[in-house]
Amino acid sequence: MTKLKNQDKVNTDHIFSSYETIDEIPWLAEAFDQITRASTLPAILIVGRPDIGKTFLAKFVAVGILCSNSSSPNSLYPCKSCRDCHLASINGHPDLHLLPGAKESEGKITIQHVRDLVSKISKTSHRGGTKVVIINRLDLMSPGTGNALLKILEDANKKILFLLLTDKLHQTLPTIRSRCHKINVPQPKLIDAMIWLKHYSDLPENKLRLALAMAGFSPLRALKITDDKNFWLNREKLLDTIVKGANLVELVESSENIDSKVLTDILFMLVYDTLLYFQYRKIKYHFDYSSFIEVFSKEILLINLLKWQDSILNHARQSTHTINRKLALEALFSEFLNLTKNNAD
Repeated sequence: MTKLKNQDKVNTDHIFSSYETIDEIPWLAEAFDQITRASTLPAILIVGRPDIGKTFLAKFVAVGILCSNSSSPNSLYPCKSCRDCHLASINGHPDLHLLPGAKESEGKITIQHVRDLVSKISKTSHRGGTKVVIINRLDLMSPGTGNALLKILEDANKKILFLLLTDKLHQTLPTIRSRCHKINVPQPKLIDAMIWLKHYSDLPENKLRLALAMAGFSPLRALKITDDKNFWLNREKLLDTIVKGANLVELVESSENIDSKVLTDILFMLVYDTLLYFQYRKIKYHFDYSSFIEVFSKEILLINLLKWQDSILNHARQSTHTINRKLALEALFSEFLNLTKNNAD
């Protein structure tokens, strides 16, 4: 494995822009082998934590299926030199269909997306081979849209392979799950994740360990945030403000420019660490703030901390709607200021 250049880390439009082969992400190997053996089935459900590599895995499989120079009928390794490989790798192949689009950020899948898909896959295959449909974030699909997709799965012919991806298996429709062959993508062990990160980054081990923790122990996401200066500056500003015992105005100011998901992740990790230290004298995430967490865990009222944990989750859900963010932050941090025994009512 070779170290990535900075510009390579952010180019995700081309599947091979960052990783040349599935072998460079070793924790995907078992799932890839399982998909290879199951690729004649009509639908495969790929399950795994966010940013674990499910999308890369699905696209790599798609390129291998659409490759016109595959080494053998039982191999899904693409040649990466034929026109079909090139088109599939840039999401431009006429027999490759992605929902909700080439990028996960394009939003939820709607019934109209599914109707458009029916129109596309009903056409004759580009080369008379298999068509591939990749559907991301299946767990975000509404029941109505899910039922429309189920109809497609029931009527699909053997010349179409559906690769369905989800972070949350329990939030997918049972009727869709029952139509699919399920494959789990495991999270790599900590030692294996660190070995992998060291191949791709020159940062010292302690920095990589912290990046891995902040990424929820996803090596792919950890690699992305190693060079994200805004993330580290915002995190430091927020946690330093909390550590110094700031007032409500300062807490809101330190957080209002942070992405809502990033903010709730940082705060949720702080709560988790505090509870973990309270019970087991261990810290999983913010270990660079261990001195504060040790003191904080002795000062908080446990019942208030658990209530604030629920408030953080509610804040995360509400952040997807149009609300006055400053008011929401004021409510969140007002509750935080009442966590300790001295400040509680």
